[in-house]
Amino acid sequence: MRQSVTITGLKEPMFAKAIDELTSIQNLFARRVNKDDLELWQPPNYNNLPSVEFSNRYFTHLSEDPHLPPSR
Repeated sequence: MRQSVTITGLKEPMFAKAIDELTSIQNLFARRVNKDDLELWQPPNYNNLPSVEFSNRYFTHLSEDPHLPPSR
């Protein structure tokens, strides 16, 4: 289970510039980080408008829990 929020700028030029800057950051990392270690980010669309999505999970799978002692 997870929750998420999607934000769109509704054609606001400042928001479009922010999306462009986020894409520039992605490109900067893509040039410096091994391609297998970096997940490609592309802005999602909401009603054909660029947006940003934030999400988090309510629960963590046992195998991904960083606080659980390692298995033997």
